[in-house]
Amino acid sequence: MVNLQIPAGTVGAYLLLRYEQQQATPLYVGRSDTCLRRRLIRHPLYNRATHFVAAPTRDSHHAYAIESYWYHRYLSTSATITNLIHPASPAGTGRCCPYCHETEIERALRRALPPPHTL
Repeated sequence: MVNLQIPAGTVGAYLLLRYEQQQATPLYVGRSDTCLRRRLIRHPLYNRATHFVAAPTRDSHHAYAIESYWYHRYLSTSATITNLIHPASPAGTGRCCPYCHETEIERALRRALPPPHTL
């Protein structure tokens, strides 16, 4: 099905879904900066998913923005996406996530350091 719907070499973001009991549950949010079709077909969760949503984009920056939006949207709800880490910016760009309010360093420090004691 992917081969029929997504041309080879398409850049974009995707959302893998599992549809059961009249409800679609998001499984994974991702993107491909080179070939969305190949990424979907080779994805380890592709066989667990019953549906997918693809968002073709004109470049990796737009794909990153969509992937980040979906990541934050589904991470902040009761959805059960299996993404373990925040989406990485496109290679060599160093772009910041448009939906994060703290920098990568601030996030790393918050995780690494104990919370301050309050008096």
